[in-house]
Amino acid sequence: MSYKFVILDEGKIEDLRSLFEKGFKRKFSENLLKWAYFNSYNKSYSCCIVKGDSLIAHTGFIPYEFWQADKKIKALLSVGSVSLEPGFFPMVYRECEKIFSREYDFIYSFPNSKSFPFFIKKFGFDEGFVEYLTLKGKTFKERKVWLKENFFIGKKIVNRMERNFVNWRLFSHPENEYKIFYGKDKKEVIYYKNYGENSIDIIAIRSDSGKITTDALLNLLRNYRAKNINVISTSKDFSNFLKKINFKQNIFTNKFVYKMLRNTVKNPQFFLQMVDNDIY
Repeated sequence: MSYKFVILDEGKIEDLRSLFEKGFKRKFSENLLKWAYFNSYNKSYSCCIVKGDSLIAHTGFIPYEFWQADKKIKALLSVGSVSLEPGFFPMVYRECEKIFSREYDFIYSFPNSKSFPFFIKKFGFDEGFVEYLTLKGKTFKERKVWLKENFFIGKKIVNRMERNFVNWRLFSHPENEYKIFYGKDKKEVIYYKNYGENSIDIIAIRSDSGKITTDALLNLLRNYRAKNINVISTSKDFSNFLKKINFKQNIFTNKFVYKMLRNTVKNPQFFLQMVDNDIY
């Protein structure tokens, strides 16, 4: 039986859904898969290995635009890796990297414990810092000194949450409902969604000035004091900033990995958030 590498078009969406449901052992809607791989604001890639007439392995790549100060950086988020037969995940990934290395600056992912060793040992990725932090509403206590704390993004690699991206990533999502909270003078914007009955996920904080203040966070927390607030951080500085207002590190089984494809970024430092992952 022969195998071949293909990049799917939308006409194969039912085959992709069948592969996902077999591999992940749960239901997937066609609308969600179309949103992720065929209707994104930039062209996404659904890369597969075909055996005969059947899809047996898949890895998706979703383009993201980041900034490091005034420098635009093109990246790919590697997601949706599934294989019905052993050995094909590395094959499909390597084929994709050959194609994309000429156009993108780096690839990144938030793999689970099963996929993580492949990225590090077989694909040459580096492991980055990541923490999942929670502020429990019942333990929230206000202190005026917090209002003086600021976090500066500086030259960290960041998603500027530009309009076209936000419209696709948040407001055309087929399953999740996202909301907006504005800081003082609308200089900071917090995008969030409900998580379960008692929690809120901060999907992203956008700051046109490059500065995040405790004032914006505290105003959000005052409105949702009875709930838990969850944040993902890929910056030790940002994690320490959050811990000053009683955020605590929580269990997070995923890792953060990245691989530079071109010498366009030196000593990368990241300020990635939930919005830069595909599952939130």
